[in-house]
Amino acid sequence: MKILIVDDSPGQRALLRELFAPHGHCTEAEDGAAALELFGQALEAGAPFTLVVLDVLMPGLDGHATLARLKDLEHRHNVSPECSARCIMVSCLQTTASIMRAQYEAGADAYLVKPVHAELVEELLRSLDLAPNPLLDGVPEDADVPA
Repeated sequence: MKILIVDDSPGQRALLRELFAPHGHCTEAEDGAAALELFGQALEAGAPFTLVVLDVLMPGLDGHATLARLKDLEHRHNVSPECSARCIMVSCLQTTASIMRAQYEAGADAYLVKPVHAELVEELLRSLDLAPNPLLDGVPEDADVPA
């Protein structure tokens, strides 16, 4: 899995890289503009990112504006919705307004409140079908599994 980590704090990027690196190859961007450049290059190369881990509060383009532009890039490259990159927004903000804006207005797939912990990352990636679920190992795909 190709993962793009976007955060203006070098310390937070290092922490997020440590948490997400076991799940794929991580590339880092220090702000929204750098993220857009890397994301566009990956699309052009035919090797798009699978997951974007995006800080909400950044100078310049905040996480919401960055995500909107990432989705626009995918649209311009004719990426179908089912093939688009998943996005996890991270923030120290835990207000309902921030969470609702990220998920319903910006279109994030998930929202994590800092500090982020490895167990939560594992659980979230499984819920987004980006990591194997050990509870389903060996269960046939057509099996009726309770939710």
